[in-house]
Amino acid sequence: MIARHPSGRFLVELAIGIHGVWGHRGNLAAIIETLARFAPGSMRSLHVGDFVFPDESDMSAYEVGDLGALWPRLPRLRRLIVQGSLFSLGTIHLPMLESARFRTGGLPAATARQIADAHWPQLQHLEIWFGSAEYAGDTTLDDIAPLFERTDLGELDSLALRNAELADQFCAALPGEPLIARIKRLDLSMGTMTDEGAHHLVAQADALAHLESIVVSDNYLTDAGTRALERAFGARVVVGKQKVDDGGRYVSVGE
Repeated sequence: MIARHPSGRFLVELAIGIHGVWGHRGNLAAIIETLARFAPGSMRSLHVGDFVFPDESDMSAYEVGDLGALWPRLPRLRRLIVQGSLFSLGTIHLPMLESARFRTGGLPAATARQIADAHWPQLQHLEIWFGSAEYAGDTTLDDIAPLFERTDLGELDSLALRNAELADQFCAALPGEPLIARIKRLDLSMGTMTDEGAHHLVAQADALAHLESIVVSDNYLTDAGTRALERAFGARVVVGKQKVDDGGRYVSVGE
């Protein structure tokens, strides 16, 4: 592995793609163990799960595993993407991280709490896909709510809470929270937001007046809901295309 080669000490960017064969991949335990032993402190960017879905793999078919042992080896990491399923993050201490993106078809509650408690004081962009309860996404609002109450993430200006069955709950809970008062861009796309969620946002529009953009595309808003949002937020709201409720509402990426 390159991390064990003498030239590996100069490694600054690493992407881990498809491993094994479809349906028989297991998780990344062996790769993670090797990185935890040999990854150079020079690394600035790490992409775990560098694949195109669903062409190369379904989201929930790519199991990641426990990444917690990596962070002490990566004190200079600035960009992190974790894509796949069944991952744990342990205690996150990444003092130079600027961008973190977690894409999954089902976010476990324990992992959501790890994200909420993470130490990343330089973080500017945070993206979380929550996924479906059918694919181990048992996160509740209580699990992630401590994130919204934080006042120590002064550099954060973009928050994406995407692909969430909790979308309507987010709409009710977010306005007025300390973290939301600091950011400039809020993304609630790809979830199961309905006109109920739109009503919550409109009713608390004053608490969101500082936002430069609110993305609500790929949800379940009706024409009435989108019009209400456009009246309240004008060009700052990005409605985009909406899904159609044909007897059930689903996040955009589960399986």
